[in-house]
Amino acid sequence: MPNSLQNGEKVGIQSITAKDQLEKVEITVAKTLEKGNDAKLTLVYTGLISTTLGGLYQTKYTDADGTPKVAAVTQMEPTSARQMVPCFDEPEFKASWKVRVIHPKGTNAISNGIEEKVEDQGDWITTDFVETPKMSSYLLALMVSEFEQISNSTDSGVEFRIWSRKEAKNTTQYALYAGVKCLEFYEKLFKIGFPLKKQDMVALPDFSAGAMENWGLITYSEDQGDWITTDFVETPKMSSYLLALMVSEFEQISNSTDSGVEFRIWSRKEAKNTTQYALYAGVKCLEFYEKLFKIGFPLKKQ
Repeated sequence: MPNSLQNGEKVGIQSITAKDQLEKVEITVAKTLEKGNDAKLTLVYTGLISTTLGGLYQTKYTDADGTPKVAAVTQMEPTSARQMVPCFDEPEFKASWKVRVIHPKGTNAISNGIEEKVEDQGDWITTDFVETPKMSSYLLALMVSEFEQISNSTDSGVEFRIWSRKEAKNTTQYALYAGVKCLEFYEKLFKIGFPLKKQDMVALPDFSAGAMENWGLITYSEDQGDWITTDFVETPKMSSYLLALMVSEFEQISNSTDSGVEFRIWSRKEAKNTTQYALYAGVKCLEFYEKLFKIGFPLKKQ
């Protein structure tokens, strides 16, 4: 049962009404909340891990020995954060997120922020993450899995990690190299330091969005696997897709610095504004890659 406080004084809950068609819950308090006062609403809730590739869902795969494996991962865009946690689930509402994950021993937990504290508690592990900057709910992300990672750091000290199934680990070196270079390029282009201490990228066996620019935890489908390669000849093919992810991430950084490029609601018009911004930045990074590898982009358009 939820409870609420106003300036430290407990305020009763009068009613809770589910509005299924709106995907919202209306909570009526017993006392009028006065303007200017601080109010705190506490909700205790439970939920299930979904099988529909939205919210917090299970992704299935098979290891090299043929053993079935399951990982838990999130996909919140556009409005699936509400499937995992009660929240104001529209892009105009922003909040800092403090995440704790209790997960089985033998698994890893990652989220938007870097790991702050990891406690071994027998068969379970509790992992606490650094609080995020203010961001929209659709960028909230976490994963629990047996995936393995390789890592490197940018010139500015951001740890960059690529997570994958154990069997795919030896194919992720280029993704790591290109990811570090791309992040360094955008920091210099926009003269904005990346606000997080780490950047994760995760290749998922099944993923509905193709790719998702979660702050600090980019996810993408293994169907894009032809760009996770150690063959540098494939650079333009892979980098064009990677850039789209990194540009999207810097859109979110730009949002937090009052650039005026910001979603309020999910609409074609507002999406067009950020797409134009991403197009400019994407072209700039393509030019950077052509100079870096001394090769021309193989397509006339991207």
